[in-house]
Amino acid sequence: MISAKIGKLKNELSRYLRHVRSGEPVLILDRDRVIARIDPVRNPAALPDNEERRLEELYRNGTMRRPKAKWNEKRWKTWLATRPKLKPDVVKALLDEREDGR
Repeated sequence: MISAKIGKLKNELSRYLRHVRSGEPVLILDRDRVIARIDPVRNPAALPDNEERRLEELYRNGTMRRPKAKWNEKRWKTWLATRPKLKPDVVKALLDEREDGR
């Protein structure tokens, strides 16, 4: 099994994907600590071919819950209208953090 730091993976992604295609997993390191692993797909035919099948699988596994109500256009616009309207001042927030010593 080979490993790659994030920067090297970004620069040489195609090379590492060739290793994965050949069946070899790749470990991803962040400051010499393993954070992820890229594994080859063993049976591509078993992958869901559309969004509905993938959602059904997520519901069955308990990863997601089904929505209680459908989101129609009116409900979506209502939700967007209730969001707080903020105009953050990023520079001011950064300067405030620096003053606080964070």
